[in-house]
Amino acid sequence: MTPDAVRGARIGVTGATGFVGRRVVAALARCGARVQAYGRREYASSGDVSYSSWDIAAGPLPVAPHVDALVHCAGVVTDWGPRAAFRACHVEGTRHVLASFAEPCPVVHVSTASVYDPRHPARPLREDAPLPRRHRNAYCETKADAERLVAARSRHVVLRPHAIYGPGDELLLPRLLDATLWGRQLAVGDGCNALSLTHVDNFVDGVLLAVTTLLRGAEGGVFNIADENPVPLDALLRAVLAAVGRAPRILYLPRTPAYAAGALLEGAYALLGRKRGPRLTRYRVTQIASDFTLDLTRARTLLGYRPTRSVLRFIADGGLRGA
Repeated sequence: MTPDAVRGARIGVTGATGFVGRRVVAALARCGARVQAYGRREYASSGDVSYSSWDIAAGPLPVAPHVDALVHCAGVVTDWGPRAAFRACHVEGTRHVLASFAEPCPVVHVSTASVYDPRHPARPLREDAPLPRRHRNAYCETKADAERLVAARSRHVVLRPHAIYGPGDELLLPRLLDATLWGRQLAVGDGCNALSLTHVDNFVDGVLLAVTTLLRGAEGGVFNIADENPVPLDALLRAVLAAVGRAPRILYLPRTPAYAAGALLEGAYALLGRKRGPRLTRYRVTQIASDFTLDLTRARTLLGYRPTRSVLRFIADGGLRGA
């Protein structure tokens, strides 16, 4: 990667206090960029990083500084919650971000591979795969809507990672450990299916390459971002269990009844007004019960993307200590 175009550039970053945003800000600063960061939580300005509090759902910035490029990381990272909250952040929030940093400011938008249709037969998934007419939940639906808003910008890159993990991850791998019953790890399918996962630092490399690409005036568009090689679900689960000292006792549930159970649990939790969703949802079943792999050809060819980290190496190197 050659961050020369980033050095000295003024880069805006939304969602700067989140898991991904923090690492994007730090990486840009290391490359010599002057970063204007925004987020909703406490964050101290330092060196070449200036921080301002901004809830993007509340409205545009009254006065936005000039930036050479914007990285839009802000988002709601969950598959459970009221539809209004997802729309406020992903759709209206993205409108506010784009209005604050208007044309000709180029935008790198952090989306998700969850916008793809999980029933699409082709694997690995390419960026030109058709998106579903109806998404599984409000998270996927509003992320796809946000992509369409960003696509109207003349200079843009949309990045679609899948299942981001890494140092500080409190969602993906820890969530796997939550699903236990009678001393057994619960999973869906048969464990033979392959999954594309994304180390957070591989993803940050993709962000830097996308920023560099836009600053140089090269072609943008949509790009899948993930680790080099998919990992079989069973190998992932066994590595996670071994790393935390648990016996590799895995109970695989058939996909169809698991999906039906997820639908029933979602209905019950919604009826009861639960703020935290069930451990089993239809979305989670579709994400892990079948092959979910991404074609990285476009990112390799046009961005020069070369992922070097892997989930099994991350786990073997002690990445789950304290989980």
